[in-house]
Amino acid sequence: MIVVTGATGNVGRPLVRALDAAGERVTAVSRSVSAGDVPAGVRSRRADLARAEDLGPLFDGAKALFLLTSGDFTKSGGSVTDVLGAARAAGVRRVVLLSSQGVGTGRHPAGTGSPLLHPPRPFTAWLSRNTTPFT
Repeated sequence: MIVVTGATGNVGRPLVRALDAAGERVTAVSRSVSAGDVPAGVRSRRADLARAEDLGPLFDGAKALFLLTSGDFTKSGGSVTDVLGAARAAGVRRVVLLSSQGVGTGRHPAGTGSPLLHPPRPFTAWLSRNTTPFT
């Protein structure tokens, strides 16, 4: 099973559809996702990735994670290393990180200081230390 975070956004929504069409089992995760937002057969889970208590059950049975967070994720107290740690503890062995947050939405223009608009060094460092394959 593949967990897709940000599943109701510009990237996540078409990705969930494409993975489902390819025959993959998918869990679509977002703060506002509902069963009506995803194709039949795709599991939807509401969760705030900035809340540690929301993380554990998201990754049960998952083999891979497509990690896409909102542009305000770190400002709202989110920690990508917490998300990665919960995923790893649940057995996730492959991570895809989309690091160009805010692209195409206009919500986070250049110069806003969002740490997610810069190279994802903390993310890749964590993944490398924990020997999790990543893209």
